[in-house]
Amino acid sequence: MERSPDLFARLPREQQRAILGPAKLAAYEQGLIHLEDLVHRTHDRRCGTMRREASLHEAVGRQEAQRLAASIRGGGPGGGGNRRTSGGSGRGHDPEQRLLRELLTTGRQATDAEVVQILDRIATAPFSGLVRRVPAKDRGYSYQGHRLGARELSLTYHLTKRVAIEEQWSPGTTETQYVADLQTAARAASYLAVYHYGSDVAAAALAERAGIIPATRLGRQPQALILVLYSADQGRLITGYQVSSVAATTIPQEALWLRHPMTPL
Repeated sequence: MERSPDLFARLPREQQRAILGPAKLAAYEQGLIHLEDLVHRTHDRRCGTMRREASLHEAVGRQEAQRLAASIRGGGPGGGGNRRTSGGSGRGHDPEQRLLRELLTTGRQATDAEVVQILDRIATAPFSGLVRRVPAKDRGYSYQGHRLGARELSLTYHLTKRVAIEEQWSPGTTETQYVADLQTAARAASYLAVYHYGSDVAAAALAERAGIIPATRLGRQPQALILVLYSADQGRLITGYQVSSVAATTIPQEALWLRHPMTPL
């Protein structure tokens, strides 16, 4: 079975950038980090070993991280995108991770400022760079010349599923466009819920699809809402799809709703 680093090395640079963000991609291209360096492990007495994506600071040190960030801002290697589209380098997701866990543990309602903080993090987060197992029923579908196998990069699988299987986005939609649509939806979210997702904590943002995805990129089966799911441990988006209503989502009943309009969409 092909190793994840080998799969990543063969990806087009645009796809690598969508997964890592510009600063981490610059560090990767300069040989400062390997993918394995981006896995940060901690131990929790209740949950056991926990994994999240390491920040650039954790991977290369403060001085080197500052140099890379300055290079990106100055248009150096790996640059060329804004924070919303690229999702940055994973910097700064720790405060939101702690906030989401604290809210879920205490059950208290978030302040308006905290809701804005969480949505801003989701709206600037890149997509997960992990390799995942592809369900047997989805294997064999093709998109953009690639046929789904047993294991794929999460972004590759999700885009193929939304375009080729569910037909929510139109053929021709790129990974960059798909991720940007999810980030825009998070920014415009009318609903925000947080809940346990295995040992992780997930935040689900929902927004009306109208006005977010251009008509030219809508598939044959568009839905009324866009759901964006964010992993607190990874500091990344882990899925995003269109859904007919809030009731049609898989958000559990015990979820803590941080934003919920009086009149359902």
